[in-house]
Amino acid sequence: MSETAIETGLFLDGLRCAGCVNRVERALLALPGVHEAQINYTTHRARVRFDAARTSAAGLVDCVAGLGYEATPYDPTALDRPAERSARDALVRVLVAAFLAGNVMWLAVALYIGAFEGIDETTRSGLRWVATALSLPAVTWCAAPFWRGAFAGLRRREITIDVPVVLGLSVAFGVGIVATATNADHVYVDSAAMIVFLILLGRTLERRARARTSESVERLSRLAPKTAWRRGAAGLEEIPLDQVAVGDRLVIPPGEAVPADGRILVGASEFDESLLSGESVPVARQPGDVVAGGSRNLLSEVTVSVTATAREGTLAKLQALLERAQTEKP
Repeated sequence: MSETAIETGLFLDGLRCAGCVNRVERALLALPGVHEAQINYTTHRARVRFDAARTSAAGLVDCVAGLGYEATPYDPTALDRPAERSARDALVRVLVAAFLAGNVMWLAVALYIGAFEGIDETTRSGLRWVATALSLPAVTWCAAPFWRGAFAGLRRREITIDVPVVLGLSVAFGVGIVATATNADHVYVDSAAMIVFLILLGRTLERRARARTSESVERLSRLAPKTAWRRGAAGLEEIPLDQVAVGDRLVIPPGEAVPADGRILVGASEFDESLLSGESVPVARQPGDVVAGGSRNLLSEVTVSVTATAREGTLAKLQALLERAQTEKP
């Protein structure tokens, strides 16, 4: 493998099924310089290893966008923004669809009961047209993600999972309009509105499940502090975490997280390692003992000699293993 090979992560939006995952993986692997591409449908994250001399992260994003999906370079500090926007949009759509489908179903119940109770024709026709009017925004605006996904697939000459969804709701709504206009015995606009609501609800619940699944990775990324206190010839200075080097003497005040793996030189304290080891009881550490980056100093100030940088330490390895486990197929 080339010396310029690097690994990057992408957050993907718009994946609907395993076929979407396979489609994006094949497209990424077809790019020049891409050695490996793995996508986890659960977290909607891709792990791509590629030759930086032949392609770029922007090229990966453009490739995914060309397939009709949205890709965002993985950044734990900024990734929540597009995900939160997408989640808010999905929540609004499912709530509007629930309101519309619920009212349409009440009108349908009234029509079914009225058929046995001798409802007059004027009222019957009026209720049908009101139900049709309420179903229209459900099958258009609320179902916009389905329409976009279906058309994007058809442009690529592929049948995606959105195509049968759009076909079902459009046929139900179209037949309902014809039935309403011709005063037929049965209308199906309530079915169209309910199809949209149920599928949107399922996707919203699935999105929340994915968010819970990937929460552990985000919690690990937030364990490490942004800066560290280094003791040097000029005294104590605050430096960015990425400037910490092996052999640096770091001062860890009580209540602060350990920036990087190290060995205690001065002081003794207890450390909270629950998010690293699962052990809820604080662990006592003495001079000469090893402390892991991401653990939290609880009692007193200690001085630590760095044995591994933040990118090579225990916390980084755990995060990489967890991320890799989520992207690998069972």
